[in-house]
Amino acid sequence: MSLKKSFQKLFYQNPTEMSLDEIRSILEAFGYKLFNIRGSHFLFKKPNRKSIVFPVHHNKVTKFYLKTIRNTLKSQLK
Repeated sequence: MSLKKSFQKLFYQNPTEMSLDEIRSILEAFGYKLFNIRGSHFLFKKPNRKSIVFPVHHNKVTKFYLKTIRNTLKSQLK
């Protein structure tokens, strides 16, 4: 899926789950880098910004964590 479609899906369609690849491409577009993986938890960091940590199971990120990611990224757009 293209970055534009993944971004639209996260911000406008309120999905129940998204693939790790989709989330990773969005976070990298916002300047985040994958910092660490510990078990099923992925840690993304960006200098001078709040870190984002979420679990991935079966290559999917669930709705609760999508909401957290969306809110964190929206706060950066202001």
